[in-house]
Amino acid sequence: MLSLLTVLAGCASAVTPLGRSLPEQPAFAQIVQVSPAQAGESCYISYDRQKSGRERANSIIVKYNNWYAGVRKNYSAKDAAR
Repeated sequence: MLSLLTVLAGCASAVTPLGRSLPEQPAFAQIVQVSPAQAGESCYISYDRQKSGRERANSIIVKYNNWYAGVRKNYSAKDAAR
């Protein structure tokens, strides 16, 4: 009986959970602002501005996906090391 209480006493000890937090948001993860077409503005100028905004937004999405894949890889490596 005494040995059983000794074993169970270890179960009551406070275990501090591991604290992990995600890294800060990367600098490239910014909202892309593209101004709308102005009255009397050439459609080619408006198109170029919209196209460059989409290209920048897509670049941010690709970079963010690559960053997140690295975060997931590092977290899974930490879990596997336990």
